[in-house]
Amino acid sequence: MDFLPPKPPQKSDKKSYYARLGRARYLLRTEASRRAREEKREQRRLEKEAATQRWHDRQAAAKAERIEAVRAAAAGVDVASIKSADRRIRAGLELIAKAEALQVERAARLAASKERQKEKAREYRIANRDRNLELQRRWREANKEKRYAHNTARRRAQRTKLKLELIKAQNGKCAYCRVKLRAEDMHVDHIHPLSKGGSNERSNLQLTCSGCNLRKNAKDPLAFAKELGRLV
Repeated sequence: MDFLPPKPPQKSDKKSYYARLGRARYLLRTEASRRAREEKREQRRLEKEAATQRWHDRQAAAKAERIEAVRAAAAGVDVASIKSADRRIRAGLELIAKAEALQVERAARLAASKERQKEKAREYRIANRDRNLELQRRWREANKEKRYAHNTARRRAQRTKLKLELIKAQNGKCAYCRVKLRAEDMHVDHIHPLSKGGSNERSNLQLTCSGCNLRKNAKDPLAFAKELGRLV
């Protein structure tokens, strides 16, 4: 043992030897006691974990039984026919089924209330159409700057979203010369010009560089493609 003296005692230091021997035995007993306590503590911890796991298993089984009872109640099956060893569990399952029925009834009442509110709002708009139009006109006259700022921000957001969609669709390249587009040299071009019956719809828009867009101007897309040599 590490605690024991390394060599037998001499006659001169016998007293100190036995003192060290007693100290070594005390340390051995203390170490053994500490290990025993640690083993008991570990055993109690494992038993506690096992008990906790058993409790969770029982809770999961009870939850599964409650879910089965609710589904059975919704299907019209008698809750009393479900196997259960405890009458309190059966009573709880019945309460859960009643709560589900009340929840369905409440949802139906809420939906009916929303429909009534929509109908009242529609009737009010019809009955007060002229008054509402006059109030809207007055508000627009009194808030011109606010309307301008709001519309400008909305159009800017729509234009940014459109550009991002077109960049993704065109892989960030010009629709004609296929060069890499830059933010400062990017134009939104109408494929069929507005002057020739084109529209502002998404399907009639594309991204081009400034050079191609200025060269194309109001030309027909097929004629401009031939001019670039892309069509024979």
